[in-house]
Amino acid sequence: GDHGSANAPLTASSAKPALAQVNYPASSPHVLACGGTQLMLENKHYAEVVWNNLSQGGGATGGGVSEAFALPSWQSAAGVNIASVNTGKTGRVIPDVSALAAGGDWRIYEESGRTALMGGTSAVAPLWAALIALANEARAQAGKAALGYINERLYQLAAAGGVFRDITQGNNCSTTGFPGYTAAPGFDACSGWGVPLGAELVAALCQLD
Repeated sequence: GDHGSANAPLTASSAKPALAQVNYPASSPHVLACGGTQLMLENKHYAEVVWNNLSQGGGATGGGVSEAFALPSWQSAAGVNIASVNTGKTGRVIPDVSALAAGGDWRIYEESGRTALMGGTSAVAPLWAALIALANEARAQAGKAALGYINERLYQLAAAGGVFRDITQGNNCSTTGFPGYTAAPGFDACSGWGVPLGAELVAALCQLD
């Protein structure tokens, strides 16, 4: 979702009661859920933070805790223990991973030959698909099977460290005072494990049995 913790554009009716929402099928434990980040210029240096431009009329990454799906064993094994801001209960947490999503950060080449600047988590998902495709290509060249369902093994790699850049700033609250989730060191419910270190992640995926 691209509308923050509310999972939809806020209206007078959707803001009351104020409840955070997560998107299906991203909330399914059978899906690798992708969140979004943005680059911010601070003291002449770029910092990558949780994508949230809603106050400027833009979008924001979704994320949160499912009330429909229980906390998967592979999240629990990796130390994920985030409570719903609605109920205080645990459940499947999304996103699993993130990448750059802010509007205008992606130059898309159209079939006509024109280019357009785009963004959103809809740009993050194909980036992740491409990384996994590169890993599967390398695995095939090494005589290994395709990765298939990747979540459990990806969490094991992430927990061991060295394949993600942690996102520790920002939140996905849809507006001031609306319930949502804040970035923190390690796994969190608005950036997951963070953004991939592409070469390191592909190499680690290739080494898996």
